[in-house]
Amino acid sequence: EWLEHFAALAQGMEGQVPPFSDAKHLNYVRRVPLGVCALITPWNHPLLIALKKIAPALAAGNTVVVKPSELAPVAVLELARIFTAAGLPAGVLNVVCGLGAVAGKALAEHATVAKLDLTGGTETGMLAAAAASRNLARVCMELGGNAPVLVFADADLEQAVNG
Repeated sequence: EWLEHFAALAQGMEGQVPPFSDAKHLNYVRRVPLGVCALITPWNHPLLIALKKIAPALAAGNTVVVKPSELAPVAVLELARIFTAAGLPAGVLNVVCGLGAVAGKALAEHATVAKLDLTGGTETGMLAAAAASRNLARVCMELGGNAPVLVFADADLEQAVNG
């Protein structure tokens, strides 16, 4: 679903010439890839969150380096294998495994990373944003990770637990 959605958006991306109040000037929009996007994913929902990050980055023409959680790397590694088998060129989607404090830190600090997208804890996000800012990399984060859910007294508990 994520891949289809962003592939459709990519097919429709084209230059635009929005109206401008002054006829003596030309105003246009040109979309260009950022470059290398570093995507750091958490242990929970490893495939879903990785796809939500990978799909738009690739659709926009970027290369990607994904660092999955050291607790759940297999789904992302398998996804990369599937992309390769489907014909994605070498070097477009890369997976780097390791501890966040080592591999994640290296990605956040790397001078060629144009965008850092991290899902994780607040303290980790603050450290990563500070590191990325030294290279003026764009930063996008989902922090906190507690996903609270309310279950009221009149709810069917079995149904609430199973979704």
